[in-house]
Amino acid sequence: MIGNGKHILIVAYIFPPTSGIGGRRWAKFAKYFAKLGYTVHVICSVQHNREISLWIDDVKDNPNIITYGIRQKYPAVLSTIPKTIFEKIQYKIALNYVSIFSKGSIYDSSIFWNKEFEDLAKMILEKNNIEIAVVTIAPIHHATRLIKLKKQFHNTKFVADFRDPWILGNRYGFPQTTINRHNYENEAEKNVCEKYDLITMPNDDMINASSDYFSLSKEKYYKLEHAIDIDDFENKKKIFTNHIVSLLYIGTLYPNLKDQFDAIFKATISLENVKFEFLTSNNNESYFAFAKKSQVLFNQQIEPKLLFKKISNSNFVLVVLNNSMKVTLYTKFIEIVCARTPIILISNHGEAAEFVVKNKLGFHLNYDEVESKLPLILKEGKMKDYNYNFDFSDFTFENITNKLIDRITSL
Repeated sequence: MIGNGKHILIVAYIFPPTSGIGGRRWAKFAKYFAKLGYTVHVICSVQHNREISLWIDDVKDNPNIITYGIRQKYPAVLSTIPKTIFEKIQYKIALNYVSIFSKGSIYDSSIFWNKEFEDLAKMILEKNNIEIAVVTIAPIHHATRLIKLKKQFHNTKFVADFRDPWILGNRYGFPQTTINRHNYENEAEKNVCEKYDLITMPNDDMINASSDYFSLSKEKYYKLEHAIDIDDFENKKKIFTNHIVSLLYIGTLYPNLKDQFDAIFKATISLENVKFEFLTSNNNESYFAFAKKSQVLFNQQIEPKLLFKKISNSNFVLVVLNNSMKVTLYTKFIEIVCARTPIILISNHGEAAEFVVKNKLGFHLNYDEVESKLPLILKEGKMKDYNYNFDFSDFTFENITNKLIDRITSL
């Protein structure tokens, strides 16, 4: 472990107080770097008319976390799903505007981070003798801009953290983008992976895909898993006092899940004591065609400590993934485990399904098993052989932060 007085630079396009799940990972790491005595410098976008981040309490009023904001120039409308005719017109105009300035993905929100960003990063690197510089991706344009600075700061270790796939994923306009734009992004990601000192990714699937695609040694990569913050959780025994069986769904309602939700609600329509609660910001009404109104409750996402209580007070947490999603471990899986609440995972087979079943932390159902098996689980109302002794200490930010520092200092 490195002693006090050290400085780290984090470049995170989304970071508290700006809202968005993309800001969680490095807000938490910033918090735990600061706990170890580091001074953490954060370059982030300043975005107006956005909700306050759910993770603002992790970084605010901390003298060891210093943020430097760059005003967002990327059109905010492109971060929304347009519904009205007026919104769709705005969206189209914004797309055309961005396409003029972008050679790659028009959904890279950092494409306007150019000289202003480079000058700010250079000032921080020079003034504070930064030992570690981390850029979190997506987006990726800002990571490419730091490559030229890397040549000037030989004593700084540069780390690129891919929270999500970029060119190898199915978001940010991929793989539908034009050949020229795709080639541009392909070269951008290749340069980042080749030139940075360390590439971090949250799971083996992403590491294997990237190292194979860019023909890079796996020694260049490090698995930086999604983690949980024990400060967000209380260790209380579960007590259920009524006959209601509650299923909680947390976060994004992913695309292409209508068939799965049709099966879920068809399977439960006759179960009067089963109630669903969705904590989400994107209610897709088509998913609930077979749901009874009295059976379903919608609420906005809530801050972590309240979320933990909500998870803990539920009989099950429902996780539904579509065919195109990598069924790997997400942060939410570990958070659910901390609350000692069984998971009902509806997905293809993969790392997440193996984790849940092998460790006796819930149930896994293939898509064609929902209508036959889900009612049996819900009639029971609990998981009899749930593993309440599962050790989640390896998944804490405290442990993972220390391991990350050890890995970087070994470079």
